Amino acid sequence: MKALIYKGEIIQVQQTTFDVHPDYEWHDCPDETNRDWSYVDGVFTPPVPVVLTAEEKLRVYQMAVGDFVNSVARQRQYDNALSAASYANSTNVLWKAEAEVFIAWRDVVYADALQVLADVNSGEDAPSIDDLLASFPAIQWPN
Repeated sequence: MKALIYKGEIIQVQQTTFDVHPDYEWHDCPDETNRDWSYVDGVFTPPVPVVLTAEEKLRVYQMAVGDFVNSVARQRQYDNALSAASYANSTNVLWKAEAEVFIAWRDVVYADALQVLADVNSGEDAPSIDDLLASFPAIQWPN
């Protein structure tokens, strides 16, 4: 493989080279090289994986679930989850019904999320954020 380097940064990686401006250089590189790698003093180095602490992982999952719940509220034109839930005592029948459905759905989502986190803390493999969010039930808004 060949890596195209510009000012010490990997711009492109491919099988063959082509003519480039003199500020750019082609260098032989390991087959698995990609743009996330670094190139310093003629040495290609893969990125160092970020290892999160258990607390950091928990925070990432909490933020993702919170963002997801807020996005579902926004689908119905509420500002966020708190706004949607605040209509639980509304005198408007539809808004009250939407709030009640949303609150019940939100409770299921958070209960499911907490169970997954408990399972992970017990040694089970952590699902990806996308898989976790996809596992939640769809909300069934009232008509």
